Amino acid sequence: MAANEAELLRLLEVHLSVHGFKRNKKTWYLESDECYSVIELDKGTWRTFYYLELTVVLKAFKMDAKLSNNEGEILGWDVESLMPDPLNIRTALTLADTSMTNKEKDALIVTALEEYAIPFLKRVSALEGLKEELRQNKRMRYHTSAALWEHLQLDVPRRPPLDE
Repeated sequence: MAANEAELLRLLEVHLSVHGFKRNKKTWYLESDECYSVIELDKGTWRTFYYLELTVVLKAFKMDAKLSNNEGEILGWDVESLMPDPLNIRTALTLADTSMTNKEKDALIVTALEEYAIPFLKRVSALEGLKEELRQNKRMRYHTSAALWEHLQLDVPRRPPLDE
């Protein structure tokens, strides 16, 4: 049970490695012919809050395959943005929070991975899947770098009206 960072990393490792993700410290990535689909465990500024950041890196932009440079990525997208109830996953990823048992937290984290993060990262691991996700998800368009948006040549506006 994820009572500390090491246990949280083990929980993530178990579930991500089964789906072919490779680990580098607190980052796991799935490599396709066109992209790196990345999930990273990041620690928040306050207390023991963590979040799971999702990133897509196009190989066309990253010939050296360094995953730390932001060019060509979808930035700042996290697993809670994919979930219908983000408060629960925030609570589960706050290790000091005692309003849930560790077993309940683990179950929510596994659900976040298996039902949201992994399917999303697999969908966007191909260029056409990435394009379709951006066509369908107006909020995600805001998190796409200008260079990537230009490269994709999508048939939808990058900045939809705010009232939608």
